[in-house]
Amino acid sequence: AAIEAGIATQFSPTEATIGLVAEPGLFADRIARRVHTASARAGGPFVVADCAATLPDDAERSLIGAEGESFHPGWLRLAHGGTLFLSDVAALPPKVQRALAESLSTRSVRPLGSTGAHPVDVRIVSSSRVPYTALVERGSLDPELARWLTQVELEVPPLRERRQDIPSL
Repeated sequence: AAIEAGIATQFSPTEATIGLVAEPGLFADRIARRVHTASARAGGPFVVADCAATLPDDAERSLIGAEGESFHPGWLRLAHGGTLFLSDVAALPPKVQRALAESLSTRSVRPLGSTGAHPVDVRIVSSSRVPYTALVERGSLDPELARWLTQVELEVPPLRERRQDIPSL
């Protein structure tokens, strides 16, 4: 669709994190994929993480990974060298939001049960149904994480305002 192509053209050449504000059903993952495939990271993985569908007790393990018997590499390590799309990022529990902010600031991740950290080189595209500043004001999103996720914040117009995009869907 035209909006996806415009966003991809404008922001793919940068390494900026992108926070998409979009109504449900707007296929924010398609926008994130287009940004990824048009970027220098196109040869790396594109990982989609549905934060709202992840159980709160599993969110930390899913994001940063775990060592030992319950090994899981975590979304951040799976996306190393590519792009991680975090759908409904505010659904992550506060503790996990802080862990994500720390990982983004240090460009590393310390999996559960590990004594060492692993470097992560990943671009983040995230989505929310509500503007990130409103989420911070409500206490639903960690302010430090919001700062890391919204180097660019874009509101995606609803499809009812973009009728020209309907045939492409």
